This record gives sequence, C-alpha cells and structure tokens, in this order.
Amino acid sequence: MFTAKFVGVLNKNAWLYNKSNNLVSPKEINFSQLIPSYQNSILTTFLEFKPDEITAIEKRTGGKFIYKEEYAAYEKFKKSEAEKEVKKKPIETEEEDGFIPEYTPKEATLNSRVLEDSPIVIEFKSGQGTNLTNNDDELNNEATSFENEQENQTEKPSQKLLTEIGDWGEPCVNIDLANEFANDTTIEIIDLNKSGQKGVGCDFIIKQNGEIIRIVEVKTTVEKFGQILSISGTQWEVARNFFNQSNGDKYWLYCVFNAGQENAEIVKIQNPIQKWKDGKLLAHPVNFIIK
Repeated sequence: MFTAKFVGVLNKNAWLYNKSNNLVSPKEINFSQLIPSYQNSILTTFLEFKPDEITAIEKRTGGKFIYKEEYAAYEKFKKSEAEKEVKKKPIETEEEDGFIPEYTPKEATLNSRVLEDSPIVIEFKSGQGTNLTNNDDELNNEATSFENEQENQTEKPSQKLLTEIGDWGEPCVNIDLANEFANDTTIEIIDLNKSGQKGVGCDFIIKQNGEIIRIVEVKTTVEKFGQILSISGTQWEVARNFFNQSNGDKYWLYCVFNAGQENAEIVKIQNPIQKWKDGKLLAHPVNFIIK
C-alpha cells in the first residue's frame, strides 16, 4: 500500500491531531490519544504508535521515551547543547591573593633608623663553596644546588601581592620624611608615584630651596629586617649615576620591614653603591648586561 520510505516519513513527522488538537507524530503518542475521527482508520496497521505501557511509564516518571534508532542522534544533540553552554560561561580566572595588612601606615609605630656601618653577613652551610675546582661539572653542580635551595625556601608571591605591599610602604616613608623635615619650611617633598611618574628609579625627591638634596627609593617587605630585598636595574643605575657624579650620598634606600604590622620598621641606607663597594651591602643575586 505504501512504500517503506514513505511510511518512515509518516512516522517521524507531526501530521496527526491529538485530543488537544495539536499536531504530533505517531511515535510521540499512542493510538488512543488521537482525536476520535481517527479511531476507525487503518493507521495502526502501518504506523508505529507509542505502546500504551510506555505512555504510562512516561506519565509516572515524568521522563521521555526515545526509540533505539533515535538514541544516537539524541546523544549527539545533547553533546552539542552542552558545548554551547560551556562557551556561554565566562572564563574563570584564579584570583590572586591580595595583601591584607593588620595596621594602616598611620596606625603602625614606624620605628625608623639609619643603617649602621657594620657589614651585612650571609651565612652559608659549613664547607659550601670551599671545594670548588676548575672542573666545570663540580662548579655547576654546586652553584645549581645553592640556587635551587634558595628558590625552594619560599614560594614566589604574585605581582598583585607585591604591588599592594609596596603601596603600603610608600605612605610610611612619606610620613617619616614629613616628620623629619616638619620644622623646615625650605623643604619640598615630591611623591613621584602620586604625580604618575613611575619607573624613574626612585619614589621621592627632596628639594631644599629648589635644589635636590635627597633621592629616595622605597623597598617594602612583610618580612623582618635581614631578609633579601630586590632592586631593579633602573634603580641601581640611578644610584650609580649619582655615585659617579660624586653625589652618592644624595641617593637613599628606605627599606620598610614588617609591612602591615604594628612594629613596622624603616631602615634607611645612604649611598648604597659606596656601601656595596665597601663590602657593607651584599648584592645577591647579581644580574648583568654586557654592553
């Protein structure tokens, strides 16, 4: 009566009316759910209606029956929809830890002192560096071992954390400078960061009657005094240029320790290049550029 292909089309497409007067395909309902005018037809002889027991299960469970030959297409559709949902979601980035100080710079005690002229000593393990020979392997092994040991001691903090720690130390130095020159009306304290001048090799310029008398670079850490601090190549070059021009005493490093704590400490180092040359300031590690 009908070809198999045509019957397949009739089974898959919605062309029959159910009792709610909606168009449905034979596979979506059982025969008893059609409008009464279909009841005496020969539709059941060649169409694949849903069995009554499946309809009962769907009604009881709230689920939807899928024919075996349609399952592969359904799985493909479900995968495609899941991929669309993933694309809609914003990419989540891991939030970096921020700096949460216990005290503000104004609340901290801010003990301030100039670094003594006593040499800074770093302790090495017994015998370390004493057995080096001209053998490259032995030299490289010992150097690598020491570097790995230094790197493994502490986890490297994020740039966000370092910036926030630095932002805590600069107001501390500003307070210290204001206290030092409080009674001198000839002094002008210029905060370069507030004026948007960053990366110039220093944070503050102190002028007296318009003449520069002090350049201050601020280094801040949450660690206590004695820990390693870093200085950029630009900052070191500014200090070196002042030294070469016989103005080394004008360049100062203000090192803020215990950042965020009540017992924050400012250790001031005048003329770091001279102290380094005299062996009173240890540079570790040393990076260099050949030019």
